[in-house]
Amino acid sequence: MTGVLFMREALAFIRSLGRGGFIRLIVVYVGILGLYLPSAIENPNLALIPFVFIPLYMSGLMGIDSIAGERERGTLETLLSSPLKPLSLLTGKILFSAFAGTGFLILSLGVSILFRSVRGMALPTPHSVMSVLFLCLVSGGFGAALGMHVSLKARSSRSAQQWFAAVMVVFSVGAGAFLKLLGDLLFPGLMGFLETVFSRGWESPAVSAVGGCVLLLVCLLVVWLAVRMRSLWKLNLFR
Repeated sequence: MTGVLFMREALAFIRSLGRGGFIRLIVVYVGILGLYLPSAIENPNLALIPFVFIPLYMSGLMGIDSIAGERERGTLETLLSSPLKPLSLLTGKILFSAFAGTGFLILSLGVSILFRSVRGMALPTPHSVMSVLFLCLVSGGFGAALGMHVSLKARSSRSAQQWFAAVMVVFSVGAGAFLKLLGDLLFPGLMGFLETVFSRGWESPAVSAVGGCVLLLVCLLVVWLAVRMRSLWKLNLFR
C-alpha cells in the first residue's frame, strides 16, 4: 500500500506541474546546479554545499503540500477513510516528499561532476560525493518530516509555508548564533574544536557524525508524526 500511495503522490505531482512545468523544473535544476555552479565556483568543496541544504527546503514544501494541500483540495478525508493504515500513509508521503526534494538534486550533482570533468576543473573526491549524498538524503527526510508536522495544524498551505519558513530561519540563523554564544560564554575553545574536527572538509568524520545525529532526529520526528497521524484518524471518526 505504501508503494501505491507513493505512485499516487508522484502522479499527482507530475499532473500539477504539467509536462511543460516538469521539463522546466528539470532544466532549472540541471542548468543552475549542474552547469552554472561548476562554472561559477572553482572550489569543488564549496560547489557541493547547495546540494546539502536545498533538499531541506524543497522536501519541506512537498511535505506541506502532502497534508495541507490535500486538506485544501478535499482529498485528505478520502485518504483517511481508505483502507490505508496510518503508518503506510505516513511512510508513502514522507518517502515521496524526500524523493521529490532530492531526486533532481542527485541528478544535478551527477551533471555537475560530469561538467567539471569535461572542463578539466578540480573534481570532488569520491568520499566527499558519498558524504554529500548521505547528507542530501538526510536533509530531505528532515525537511519532509518537519513540513508535514507544521502542516498538520495549519489552516492552509500558505499558513503552513509561513510557519515552515519561520522555523527554517530560526534553524539556519539560530544554530550558528547559538554555537557562537555557547562558545563565547561557556566553552571558549568550542569554535577552535569545531574547526579542528571539520578541518578535512567533507571527508571529516565529524560530517558523518552530524549526518547521523540528523538522521536520529528524523526518526524521532517520524515517530512523533506517526502518533499525531493516529490521533488524526480518531478525530475524523473513520477508524
